[in-house]
Amino acid sequence: MNEEELKELLYLLELRKNQLSSLAKQVELLEFSANENLTAKETLMNYRNANENDEFLVPVGAEVFIPMKMKKKNRSVASVGAGVVIEGDIDDTVTRIDNRIKMLDNASKRIVESMEKMQNEINTLSEKVEKGYSEMKHV
Repeated sequence: MNEEELKELLYLLELRKNQLSSLAKQVELLEFSANENLTAKETLMNYRNANENDEFLVPVGAEVFIPMKMKKKNRSVASVGAGVVIEGDIDDTVTRIDNRIKMLDNASKRIVESMEKMQNEINTLSEKVEKGYSEMKHV
């Protein structure tokens, strides 16, 4: 292996490491979104099981809660994307959340599979680079 080939392998190795890091960040964002959806689902389930005029704490984000009294049992307002919100039955909203969580989990699994393949490629490239360095030392 000559110096030019070794430089090319090093460049490719660095590129794959950066891609792996980017994929890891994507998985992190997907997991965050899935957890946020689970929190929303849990809140909706608690709301649905409450009695009229019960008071409870509603999370508004960043670990902040506000006390609320139930007004319309089994109704919710949820975003469906592009700035559009709809009012509907809590069960329908929970179903949409469950579907979103499944979609996020599937996307995360696909990315993790890609990460595993990329890690194998990185390992192979690392071995080639080490071999190339070793060969150049002995010349």
